[in-house]
Amino acid sequence: NSEKFTNFAIMDKPKILIATAVRNADGSFAIADDEVDILTAYRTLEYGELSGMNAYGKPVTYTETYAEGGTDVFFAEGNATTDLTMKLYLFGTLEEITADYHALVASLTGRYIRLADNIRRRKMILALCEATEPATERLYGTVYFSVSIKFTNILGRSYDITDNTRFT
Repeated sequence: NSEKFTNFAIMDKPKILIATAVRNADGSFAIADDEVDILTAYRTLEYGELSGMNAYGKPVTYTETYAEGGTDVFFAEGNATTDLTMKLYLFGTLEEITADYHALVASLTGRYIRLADNIRRRKMILALCEATEPATERLYGTVYFSVSIKFTNILGRSYDITDNTRFT
């Protein structure tokens, strides 16, 4: 019964697009014209998973309780942050995967990045927040790296890929 599958769409090939993001005076982010799909830019790289893309940060609040019995909750200014973890694998010769690993980490370090995921259709502003080191694994005698890279989501949430409210 082929009618059941008429609305079924074949999933696009995953893309993890990164670009430099610069914070403007009004808190929005200007996105540089240096966007790259890291899965094609680093030929030894394979997608593992992204966790935390749909998370919302806990709002920053404080509570005051009064002797008369009332309680008020106040919301502090600023963004609650969340974490995003990107799990990647690198396959190839030891020289190739080592070179791609170091080039990838260098491209993510020391700047804000706008990360966009074409499958989830979400984007966010991230900063690399923890040290990273690949684990060396073996599969049928072939050496490969697995690495988890942890970021802080500066805006505390992701946005629809078409939403430019906080992006210029």
